[in-house]
Amino acid sequence: MKRKKKSTKAQSIVGTVPSTASFGAVIGVRNIAKACEFYQEVLGFQLQFTLPRTDNELRLAVLKAGTSTLLLGRLDELHYEHATRARLIRKGPHGLGITLTLLVPDVDSIYAAARKARVEILLEPTDEFYGDRVFMFVDPDGYEWKISQTIKIVSPEEVTKIDFQI
Repeated sequence: MKRKKKSTKAQSIVGTVPSTASFGAVIGVRNIAKACEFYQEVLGFQLQFTLPRTDNELRLAVLKAGTSTLLLGRLDELHYEHATRARLIRKGPHGLGITLTLLVPDVDSIYAAARKARVEILLEPTDEFYGDRVFMFVDPDGYEWKISQTIKIVSPEEVTKIDFQI
């Protein structure tokens, strides 16, 4: 009797998951239109589409940067009902403990745009031991961002040789 070989491909409800799946985030913001403007002007995201409500306010916006997707939802509406969680989300602080990261081709131009937008800078541009130039800021809705540019390829072996002085 011949045994059937098990498939090693990951399956989802809609079919096969691509081998290079991109990652996205959904964040709640106070004003979707203003947040779209910020992410486009400061971080270079491209607006894909928006979904309006019947009162012409925005319900959702989808933005992309490379293969990264950022969905902006409303803080005053959740896509599911859970009263306790909704109260906590609305109260904030938003994103505390989470850092959104974005790999860009020119970290210094993004830094200049962030400074011009007068956001709180948490970390000035610095070259890290692992080969990236980074800076960090808090966006107008309270989300922490780490913007990175790879400036040097560093092998895992080189990274493990670094003596950390804490």
